[in-house]
Amino acid sequence: MTKYIFVALIVLTSFFGFSHEVEATAYYISFDSASTTNCASTNNGLATTSSFCSLDQFTEVARTAGDIAFVRRGYATTTGVTDLNFTSDGTIANPIIISADYDNNWGDFASSSQTYTIAVATSTFTASAAQSQIIVGEWVYVEGDCSEVPPNTLATALNQCEFAYEVASVASTSIGLYLPYKGNQTGAGKNLRILSSTTLGSNPQWNVASGDFQWNFDTDNHWLVKGMDIRGTDLNGQVELDSSDHHIFFDTIFTGNGASDVGFGLTDDFSYFVLNKCRVFNDDFGINDSTLDHWSRITIIDSIFDGNSIATSAGILGGNSSQSSNNVSISDSVFRNYTSGDLDRFGLGIIYGRNVSLKSAIEISSASDYSSFYFEDYDGLMGDNRQNLVGAGTNINISLLLSTSTLRSGGGPTAIEVRPTTNTTSIWDFNKIKLFDYPIYTNTTSKQYDVYFRNATSTTQFTTDPLATELWIECEYWAHDTNATSTRKIKKSTGVLDFNGNANWQNLSVTCQPTQTGIMYLRAYYAKTKESGGSNIFLIDNTPVIQ
Repeated sequence: MTKYIFVALIVLTSFFGFSHEVEATAYYISFDSASTTNCASTNNGLATTSSFCSLDQFTEVARTAGDIAFVRRGYATTTGVTDLNFTSDGTIANPIIISADYDNNWGDFASSSQTYTIAVATSTFTASAAQSQIIVGEWVYVEGDCSEVPPNTLATALNQCEFAYEVASVASTSIGLYLPYKGNQTGAGKNLRILSSTTLGSNPQWNVASGDFQWNFDTDNHWLVKGMDIRGTDLNGQVELDSSDHHIFFDTIFTGNGASDVGFGLTDDFSYFVLNKCRVFNDDFGINDSTLDHWSRITIIDSIFDGNSIATSAGILGGNSSQSSNNVSISDSVFRNYTSGDLDRFGLGIIYGRNVSLKSAIEISSASDYSSFYFEDYDGLMGDNRQNLVGAGTNINISLLLSTSTLRSGGGPTAIEVRPTTNTTSIWDFNKIKLFDYPIYTNTTSKQYDVYFRNATSTTQFTTDPLATELWIECEYWAHDTNATSTRKIKKSTGVLDFNGNANWQNLSVTCQPTQTGIMYLRAYYAKTKESGGSNIFLIDNTPVIQ
């Protein structure tokens, strides 16, 4: 009997949310081809007892936006595999979904024989006694985080079992996870659910790492893939996105064969996709975004990229300035074991990182011309905010980073250390360094804003002082007292600091008086080219004084 799913409101990511109802169909897929009861070529896929045998039966036939295919865990399809093609589009409100079973649809989940102690933000669960039941590669969740109620809406299909985790290691009285636990359970005495009682116990596996096949999205938009294990050695990627956009991959593993493999190949025109709680392993390029004339927007959340030390490997490979434009947002993620760089050769790229750990020997390739990299909580260190500005050249140095080594008495708890490069210049905006940008809610009272600076170590840092046009602070405030559509005016400081003869804290000042109450922006810029006679490193007290 056909099982229908009535699709309701769901916020897909932090970027978009829509409300729309459609009538969609649930299908079931099992790779257990040895059992004619569970998988036969004549099955209609509408129940677990008449499930499809392959993903092809779902993807290569026209589907309706909101259709969902549930795939049984614990089994793999490794023979007779061909490229997986797609024929249908979802919509921005109702994607088409391929999801591993999180709801015990086949009745084969198991409970742990021991209880565990759980803590948020750790990757180790400690068992109450010795255990041998849970093995590496299985997926588990803490009871209470998931309901195992088959979803009847798109919202529950997307959010069902948000906090399941892949087991990375096991010991006699503990298990280790690839990612830190972020669920809602804490304390001792917690039972775990194992998302398959078979010996495989992992995400449904499609293909083998040495198989030259892929998932090929070619003008196929709005798909959600959840809880799969996708393998292959195709040069265009285990997953290829060709003129396709709005894809989300959640809890999914991508594995290459260790030789010229690509996790994600972005080939032609444009792509926009999200990776959330994913693991990309043993690929020459985790993401290859170097195609000629390609534009991409990529969001990576809570994921691991591991190059397994493959020669010439890169976590994300962009293009040079004439090829591609990349806009990448990365948060709570790790890149490691890449020989050419965690981030390599970005063209007209902007990378935003929040709590991103770059663990390879080369973090950002020196070939990343014309790119800008912004990091908050770099390498997981709270408050370590960095800015790598490449500018028009290949010299990549850290321009800004957090410092606690030299602080101003009575000032803030941290300082900003500025390390200019030979590409820094006042000639044009591409090579000026924005030191900070603080929004301040203020009224129409005239106020003076002071920001303090000093040499990093000694007066030998500078041969000549920065001019007022090379180091200044400014405020941008509302400038018309009656116009409701008023614009803002910028007022700059005019003072000059003594950097080549003074190692004390010194301030630049600017006095500003908005004509309307609202947000004013206080900023600082640096634009002096690094001198040959000194390193030009200086500090900023990042707590302005307002009087």
